[in-house]
Amino acid sequence: FTGAFYALSYNTRIDQDNTLALLPTGTLILSVTKDTYEELGLQGQPSQYTGRKPLQYVIKLQLTEPTMAPGRKCYERAVWALSEKVPLRFDVLVSWQPPEGKAATAPAKFFAEWDCREVRADVTVRPVAARACPALDSLSLQPEDGAACGAQDFFDWLGAVSCDIDCSSDNSASMRCPEPSLPMGPSLLCSITGLIRPDIVIQLLSALRRYFEEPKLACWATLTAHGFADSPVSWASLEHGFHKGGENLQTLLAFANGNYWLLRAVGTNDGCPS
Repeated sequence: FTGAFYALSYNTRIDQDNTLALLPTGTLILSVTKDTYEELGLQGQPSQYTGRKPLQYVIKLQLTEPTMAPGRKCYERAVWALSEKVPLRFDVLVSWQPPEGKAATAPAKFFAEWDCREVRADVTVRPVAARACPALDSLSLQPEDGAACGAQDFFDWLGAVSCDIDCSSDNSASMRCPEPSLPMGPSLLCSITGLIRPDIVIQLLSALRRYFEEPKLACWATLTAHGFADSPVSWASLEHGFHKGGENLQTLLAFANGNYWLLRAVGTNDGCPS
């Protein structure tokens, strides 16, 4: 392949099963149970989230290194361990980004000998009724004078709205719109679910920027990217663990004046780059 190739095991649980991720750098990451690790015999490290008695191990194979070329000892050992000694089988989501200027080709054509089918991203658009929204100052993440809401309060409110929680209800006092607030007209929430490559996220971000090239009534717009809860890897190739919810997401808040906020949320068992 040329371009950037991505693969991620599907319907596997990071804290109980064997999981897999292949990065465009050529790094194959396996998060495996203790029993699988001992049977494989491949070098790895205990998961940093399993405590004093590790139950999960992380194996990283750099497939682009010369030692992993077909016929070399390391390559043959890895193939034997993964295909014969402990045959690991996964349902895998794959996607690839073609080189610039090249037409995209569906990855399925390269995997004809396996059960492979094309899966399109699920796109939904939902109207959001007019409601109160937090008043924001794009120059201050945490205003001290109370004239605007802070980033954390806004992030919580945005999550509630995204989950279709009625923030005006008396039964959800903790999710009420923080003060000070402003009236917000009807808006749209668009969700895209699937294995979304970084280049697609960048295209969506560019569209968000172009939205404010001409005057708009809206003061801001957001783009949120959720990582897979059971992926063995998080940002900057750091290890990802599940803990309670497997959260790893980031939101870019774009203001009409050209300023931006980047908000990140991760679970306890997750690496977050500075």
